[in-house]
Amino acid sequence: MSSIAATPATSELSTDAPHDDTPSVFAPGARVAVLLPLPVDGAYDYVIPEGEPMPAGSIVEVPLGRRFEIGVIWGEGKGDIDAKKIKPIVHRIPLPPLPDVSRRFIDWVAAYTLQQPGIVLRMTLNPARRWKPPEPVTVIQASGASLTALGLALTPARGKVLAAVSGGKTFDTAAQLARAAGVSGGVIEDLIDKGVLKTIPISPASPYALPGPVKKGPVLEPGQAAAARELVAKVGQGFSVTLLDGVTGSGKTEVYLDAVAAALNTGGQALVLLPEIALTSQWLDRFVRRFGFTPA
Repeated sequence: MSSIAATPATSELSTDAPHDDTPSVFAPGARVAVLLPLPVDGAYDYVIPEGEPMPAGSIVEVPLGRRFEIGVIWGEGKGDIDAKKIKPIVHRIPLPPLPDVSRRFIDWVAAYTLQQPGIVLRMTLNPARRWKPPEPVTVIQASGASLTALGLALTPARGKVLAAVSGGKTFDTAAQLARAAGVSGGVIEDLIDKGVLKTIPISPASPYALPGPVKKGPVLEPGQAAAARELVAKVGQGFSVTLLDGVTGSGKTEVYLDAVAAALNTGGQALVLLPEIALTSQWLDRFVRRFGFTPA
């Protein structure tokens, strides 16, 4: 088996990663092959970190050069680089492992289409690659402690800062507060260090807009309205399958969007699968006009 080092003395690229004879769970310190959703020819070797056994198929974050990537434990590591030079996995992403049958299918598709396995994995792993813990967000506000209580004198600069944060006002950064108060950044940092100001964590903004009140759709023709009523009636009644048959331009989208609206109005969710990528832009425009937000 040929292999190349992925980064100097850190990890190794293995051109094969068998599934049959590998353990289902790898103990800390075990050497594993991690396939990355990148145009490379195989899986890179990493070490399971201390304290956390990981099953094959686990979605993990690993170092690659100066950046970090999300990948999948593909099996047992097969490289010949000294284990002491192999980097450990950073952590396991709290998502279900990719089943063995899925990993076999990815390998088969890659071989059949003459593609690198990482390219095929990318189509499977894209949602997981976007999973990242939100960066911590903090704001600056007055601590509530007075200058006198802290043994500090009231200077003109400090007075400006206290005026800026009065009334419970918060600022995202020290630079923002400094501009608002008309003082230097050093004054802000000094007041934080001395306890006059404090930073508090807040919940980061959601990357997805929350749906507001669902707008009423267009007036449907009698046949469309009957189909829409039937679909809406099935929302919330458990699993069912309905074929909505109609020629192009017959209003099928508006009909099933009524069912989507019914689901959203009752606090539910809806998953819409589009048959062609070419339809995405037009469909999104119609969705936004109807619901007022872009779907996740």
